[in-house]
Amino acid sequence: MTFRLKLTRPRLLLLAGALAVLCCACSPAYVMRAGWEETKILFGREPIDELLQDEDVSSEDKEKFKLVLNARNYSESLGLKPEGSFTQYSDVERDVLLWVLSASSPVEFSPITWWFPIVGRIPYKGFFDKDDAIEEAKELEQKGFDFYLRPSPAFSTLGWFDDPLLSTVLAFDDVSLVNTVIHEVLHNTIWIKDNAPFNESLANFVGTIGARDFFQSELHTNQDYAEQADAQWKDEVLFAAFLEKTKATLDDLYRRGKPEAEPERLSRQEILDQRRILFEQIQSEWKELQSSFISKSYHSAKISINNASITAYQIYLTKPELFSRHYTACGESLERFIRSLKKFAKMESARGKDSYSEFEKTVDSCLAGEKSDAKS
Repeated sequence: MTFRLKLTRPRLLLLAGALAVLCCACSPAYVMRAGWEETKILFGREPIDELLQDEDVSSEDKEKFKLVLNARNYSESLGLKPEGSFTQYSDVERDVLLWVLSASSPVEFSPITWWFPIVGRIPYKGFFDKDDAIEEAKELEQKGFDFYLRPSPAFSTLGWFDDPLLSTVLAFDDVSLVNTVIHEVLHNTIWIKDNAPFNESLANFVGTIGARDFFQSELHTNQDYAEQADAQWKDEVLFAAFLEKTKATLDDLYRRGKPEAEPERLSRQEILDQRRILFEQIQSEWKELQSSFISKSYHSAKISINNASITAYQIYLTKPELFSRHYTACGESLERFIRSLKKFAKMESARGKDSYSEFEKTVDSCLAGEKSDAKS
């Protein structure tokens, strides 16, 4: 299929301004590559409405385009703000959009963070070139850090641009496709600076539950897909508990390397030797846990175990039970849940170092109010 150039002069100026700000945070080479890749994505956009009329587009792709537009409209009905996102399509001409690098100290859960405008500090960094990602990963490894490198099919510009549907996402199954649309639109609507785990875990919850509810709605009723999305969420709660337990086990070991552990303090090498044994034990526990999973994605998943990977996984699965509790307090209405979170995101206290502690107060307050209403 052919694509016409759709990047207007105002958007070019906006992109140039955004990149100028980015120069304050990253190396010029990194900024230039990121800017070039984003420009290609924006230049390659084609309105989905036009593609639906294009005879050269396969019927399978057209069905997925319709699904994306329906998911986008559904997200808007929930109170999210898709703006112009997911109304256009862009072929990135490769299987992986970008590579995401995470890193941490090997003897404590202390992730490396990178600072970017708008989003603040985040514990990961994206690369459009895998070789660049590997080069930085090796540099971190030489300095003694754990690292974890994973592929990513999409990212959000948080509403700065009209993010198109990418070819890397179009390849998803229907449930994952709807999940991704709602997840990314959530980022357009709510982003609390310097709180990546809260933002990503919230988007993960809303994307997964939103996909389940979408396939139970009049827009696209499919009970099998709704059950798949529900199973996915239940498995993610199990995985989150596994990660929490794993982190606690390793934290117990790492505390023995702290000065306050004297006179039985372990050396760095002793810590590393003992954690190698723990890693083998954790991998065995993971294989055992997989028999409890419902969805295929978790049932066959292979995971990497080190401090960087555990931190990376937890970014998307930090305290999922807290979001579930608040969802219940909102009468299991995703619309009410999102409205509550939008109010929370505007609170000054939400923008502190730990949004979770403040959000927990909000959840407890809602649950107390619900109990009070039930008694009356």
